[in-house]
Amino acid sequence: MSSRQYHWIRLLILFLSLRAQDALATDLQCGNYIFSVQVGKGTHRLDNTYDLRTSPASRLTDAQSIKIFNQAWFYASCQATKAGQKVLLIQSFCGGSACIEERYSILDAVNLQWLLPPNESNTPNIEIASDILGFRAPYLPDSKSTFCCASPP
Repeated sequence: MSSRQYHWIRLLILFLSLRAQDALATDLQCGNYIFSVQVGKGTHRLDNTYDLRTSPASRLTDAQSIKIFNQAWFYASCQATKAGQKVLLIQSFCGGSACIEERYSILDAVNLQWLLPPNESNTPNIEIASDILGFRAPYLPDSKSTFCCASPP
């Protein structure tokens, strides 16, 4: 192997490791809080829990659980509504072929009030989420602003 090939392989490995670190990020400051997610793996690849936790950004305290999602897939992103309100946008859904992916929850990131409570049924609510946001709710699995979590391997 030439030194030039070796150099390119090292750059590729560095790039892939940085991307892997981005994909594994499980905490984010949004509004007045730091949000974190503790991922629990079930016995099946798509049987997972995502414990959404929060602590005030202004002081260091133990994170408090605010909602446990029992879904195969979980994504969260800090967004600003069209009016400038900071919110945590959550998209979580089951893993089967009949599962609706357009299921959202919206949490006010300033006062921790649910603007759109978690949708426990397998029905889409993207239109309601879009009305609250003031723009079309993004598909979080493809969004660069997503900080967590997908499904564990």
